[in-house]
Amino acid sequence: MPLKSKSPTFARMTKKSIQIDDFDRLSLEEQIALLHSSATYIGKRKHEGYYYVLLQLFGFYAEIRYEFYRVEVNAIRTSIDSSIIDPYLSQIRVRGLDDDTKRGTSNED
Repeated sequence: MPLKSKSPTFARMTKKSIQIDDFDRLSLEEQIALLHSSATYIGKRKHEGYYYVLLQLFGFYAEIRYEFYRVEVNAIRTSIDSSIIDPYLSQIRVRGLDDDTKRGTSNED
């Protein structure tokens, strides 16, 4: 069932874009709904007893913190700084970059 919200910010959002400041003004419920419907998954991690999921949405990042994995959201942290990705780098795979090394070929002469 889609989220119904009276928030003017949420009402004027489209799938094309939302600014980080507008996202931060949404209620937690609205943020979660938008992330679930439109964000791109980057990775997950566990740190100091919490579970974290990093998503990318319209040019910024949102990191969701769960006490129990995907059960209850404790917080959402947003950032335009790509350093938020650092703890997730080992999980990120770019299609095509690993292909040559897997086949034992190289572009070096």
